[in-house]
Amino acid sequence: MFLIAHFHSVIIGGVLFGYLAGLQYWFPIIFNKKNFKLLSYVNISFWFFGVILTFFPFYILGYLGMSRRSITYYNLYWYKLLLISFFGSFIILISIIIQLRSQRA
Repeated sequence: MFLIAHFHSVIIGGVLFGYLAGLQYWFPIIFNKKNFKLLSYVNISFWFFGVILTFFPFYILGYLGMSRRSITYYNLYWYKLLLISFFGSFIILISIIIQLRSQRA
């Protein structure tokens, strides 16, 4: 799971944060519309904490020995960490919805 956590943290943390920053900067210039600054700050905060909550438990799971190609997991402690990861991905979904709502075309 460490490999999955590291890869997705780098890709989502690096590429998609850059994409959101570019979209936030260039969208008002290209379409001559205003963005809501408060929604932009809320969006980046949700996105950041969502990425942390989604992928940090995978680092712990990789350290604990969870393989990435298992169908079922027998350790109940792993389920708690996977649930934390699920809630982090839900926060990312909320952030994407905020991003789409803050762009007024």
